[in-house]
Amino acid sequence: YQGLGVGSLMADVVADLCERLGLVFQSATAHPTYGGYRNRSPFWLELPTSQQPRPKGECSMFQHIWTGAIRPDGSLDAERERLLRQRVHLATPPNADQDIAFA
Repeated sequence: YQGLGVGSLMADVVADLCERLGLVFQSATAHPTYGGYRNRSPFWLELPTSQQPRPKGECSMFQHIWTGAIRPDGSLDAERERLLRQRVHLATPPNADQDIAFA
């Protein structure tokens, strides 16, 4: 399934879930396709440390933090929220507890 965008979608789903739980989601990858997706995505912010030279000639790492539909000032971007809900669909199963908690 490589090349179908499954990995990027899974990361978006997990990042969105973490945001809903009040957590921060940061990700790093050396893969240029995966990092390029996040560079182009409105839901990810590239960190200043991204793609910096590494010791011993190692490949550079893409580093991003999930912003979802939240603007830097903390307000909600309605258009990005609409796009995010088109991409990520999280539903609560019937009879499931509405609160998500860690044990």
